[in-house]
Amino acid sequence: MNSRQSLSHLCLWEDVQKKIGGLLPVAPDIVTIVLHDAEFLPAIEPGIKIMKPIVDLIRDEESHDLSLASCMLGLIRLAKTISQLPIEDGDNVDFWQHTKAIFNRHFFMMNTKTHSLILFLHLMCQKLAILQAINGCSFKFMVEVALNIAKQW
Repeated sequence: MNSRQSLSHLCLWEDVQKKIGGLLPVAPDIVTIVLHDAEFLPAIEPGIKIMKPIVDLIRDEESHDLSLASCMLGLIRLAKTISQLPIEDGDNVDFWQHTKAIFNRHFFMMNTKTHSLILFLHLMCQKLAILQAINGCSFKFMVEVALNIAKQW
Protein backbone atom coordinates (compact mmCIF):
# COMPACT_ATOMS: atom_id res chain seq x y z
CA MET A 1 0.00 0.00 0.00
CA ASN A 2 1.51 3.36 -0.99
CA SER A 3 1.46 6.59 1.04
CA ARG A 4 -1.61 8.06 -0.68
CA GLN A 5 -3.61 4.88 -0.15
CA SER A 6 -2.53 4.61 3.49
CA LEU A 7 -3.38 8.22 4.31
CA SER A 8 -6.67 8.05 2.43
CA HIS A 9 -7.57 4.84 4.25
CA LEU A 10 -6.82 6.50 7.60
CA CYS A 11 -8.91 9.57 6.75
CA LEU A 12 -11.87 7.43 5.72
CA TRP A 13 -11.63 5.12 8.72
CA GLU A 14 -14.82 5.12 10.77
CA ASP A 15 -13.07 5.94 14.08
CA VAL A 16 -11.52 9.07 12.56
CA GLN A 17 -14.97 10.46 11.92
CA LYS A 18 -16.26 9.90 15.49
CA LYS A 19 -15.92 12.78 17.93
CA ILE A 20 -14.07 12.14 21.18
CA GLY A 21 -14.74 14.71 23.83
CA GLY A 22 -16.32 16.96 21.22
CA LEU A 23 -13.28 16.81 18.93
CA LEU A 24 -12.53 14.76 15.84
CA PRO A 25 -9.25 12.78 15.86
CA VAL A 26 -8.43 14.29 12.45
CA ALA A 27 -9.74 17.75 11.62
CA PRO A 28 -12.11 17.89 8.61
CA ASP A 29 -9.84 20.33 6.73
CA ILE A 30 -6.96 17.83 7.06
CA VAL A 31 -9.15 15.05 5.67
CA THR A 32 -10.08 17.31 2.73
CA ILE A 33 -6.42 18.15 2.04
CA VAL A 34 -5.32 14.50 2.18
CA LEU A 35 -8.16 13.29 -0.04
CA HIS A 36 -8.38 16.11 -2.58
CA ASP A 37 -5.20 18.25 -2.70
CA ALA A 38 -2.95 16.94 -5.48
CA GLU A 39 0.05 18.86 -4.09
CA PHE A 40 -0.21 17.43 -0.58
CA LEU A 41 1.52 14.07 -1.04
CA PRO A 42 4.47 15.39 -3.07
CA ALA A 43 4.96 18.02 -0.36
CA ILE A 44 5.21 15.45 2.44
CA GLU A 45 7.01 12.69 0.51
CA PRO A 46 10.49 13.80 1.66
CA GLY A 47 9.31 13.60 5.27
CA ILE A 48 7.93 10.12 4.65
CA LYS A 49 11.30 8.99 3.23
CA ILE A 50 13.06 10.24 6.38
CA MET A 51 10.46 8.89 8.81
CA LYS A 52 10.21 5.37 7.35
CA PRO A 53 13.55 4.12 8.78
CA ILE A 54 12.70 5.75 12.12
CA VAL A 55 9.28 4.08 12.26
CA ASP A 56 10.83 0.76 11.20
CA LEU A 57 13.40 0.99 14.02
CA ILE A 58 10.72 1.80 16.60
CA ARG A 59 8.62 -1.15 15.42
CA ASP A 60 11.61 -3.51 15.57
CA GLU A 61 12.83 -2.27 18.96
CA GLU A 62 9.39 -2.39 20.60
CA SER A 63 8.88 -5.98 19.51
CA HIS A 64 11.90 -7.14 21.54
CA ASP A 65 13.09 -6.86 25.13
CA LEU A 66 16.33 -5.01 24.42
CA SER A 67 19.12 -3.59 26.51
CA LEU A 68 20.12 0.06 26.31
CA ALA A 69 23.22 -1.00 24.40
CA SER A 70 21.11 -2.80 21.79
CA CYS A 71 18.94 0.30 21.44
CA MET A 72 22.04 2.43 20.90
CA LEU A 73 23.25 0.00 18.23
CA GLY A 74 19.85 0.41 16.55
CA LEU A 75 20.20 4.20 16.67
CA ILE A 76 23.68 3.98 15.17
CA ARG A 77 22.34 1.83 12.32
CA LEU A 78 19.50 4.34 11.89
CA ALA A 79 21.93 7.26 11.72
CA LYS A 80 23.90 5.42 9.03
CA THR A 81 20.71 4.64 7.07
CA ILE A 82 19.51 8.24 7.17
CA SER A 83 22.93 9.59 6.21
CA GLN A 84 22.91 7.32 3.15
CA LEU A 85 19.40 8.17 1.92
CA PRO A 86 19.79 9.29 -1.67
CA ILE A 87 18.75 12.73 -2.88
CA GLU A 88 16.70 12.11 -6.00
CA ASP A 89 15.82 14.42 -8.87
CA GLY A 90 13.19 16.89 -7.74
CA ASP A 91 14.06 16.55 -4.04
CA ASN A 92 14.55 19.74 -2.07
CA VAL A 93 18.26 19.63 -1.20
CA ASP A 94 17.87 22.26 1.54
CA PHE A 95 15.17 20.12 3.20
CA TRP A 96 17.42 17.04 3.12
CA GLN A 97 20.42 18.90 4.54
CA HIS A 98 18.30 20.50 7.26
CA THR A 99 16.65 17.20 8.20
CA LYS A 100 19.95 15.34 8.36
CA ALA A 101 21.51 18.14 10.45
CA ILE A 102 18.58 18.06 12.90
CA PHE A 103 18.74 14.26 13.16
CA ASN A 104 22.51 14.31 13.73
CA ARG A 105 22.24 17.01 16.40
CA HIS A 106 19.57 15.07 18.29
CA PHE A 107 21.42 11.79 17.83
CA PHE A 108 24.50 13.24 19.51
CA MET A 109 22.31 14.69 22.28
CA MET A 110 20.98 11.15 22.92
CA ASN A 111 24.43 9.61 22.72
CA THR A 112 25.57 10.71 26.18
CA LYS A 113 28.75 9.57 27.91
CA THR A 114 26.63 7.05 29.84
CA HIS A 115 25.23 5.61 26.62
CA SER A 116 28.71 5.43 25.10
CA LEU A 117 30.06 3.64 28.18
CA ILE A 118 27.17 1.15 28.17
CA LEU A 119 27.73 0.46 24.48
CA PHE A 120 31.47 0.10 25.03
CA LEU A 121 30.96 -2.33 27.92
CA HIS A 122 28.36 -4.29 25.94
CA LEU A 123 30.75 -4.78 23.04
CA MET A 124 33.67 -5.40 25.41
CA CYS A 125 31.68 -8.14 27.20
CA GLN A 126 30.94 -9.82 23.89
CA LYS A 127 34.64 -9.74 22.95
CA LEU A 128 35.73 -10.92 26.38
CA ALA A 129 33.26 -13.81 26.31
CA ILE A 130 34.75 -14.93 23.01
CA LEU A 131 38.28 -14.63 24.39
CA GLN A 132 37.26 -16.56 27.51
CA ALA A 133 35.80 -19.34 25.39
CA ILE A 134 38.91 -19.50 23.20
CA ASN A 135 41.63 -19.05 25.83
CA GLY A 136 39.89 -20.48 28.89
CA CYS A 137 40.71 -17.34 30.92
CA SER A 138 38.99 -16.85 34.27
CA PHE A 139 36.12 -14.41 34.67
CA LYS A 140 38.18 -12.40 37.18
CA PHE A 141 40.97 -12.02 34.63
CA MET A 142 38.47 -10.90 31.97
CA VAL A 143 37.00 -8.26 34.33
CA GLU A 144 40.49 -6.94 35.11
CA VAL A 145 41.25 -6.66 31.38
CA ALA A 146 37.96 -4.83 30.77
CA LEU A 147 38.61 -2.40 33.64
CA ASN A 148 42.13 -1.68 32.43
CA ILE A 149 40.87 -1.00 28.94
CA ALA A 150 38.08 1.23 30.32
CA LYS A 151 40.65 3.24 32.33
CA GLN A 152 42.72 3.80 29.17
CA TRP A 153 39.62 4.78 27.25
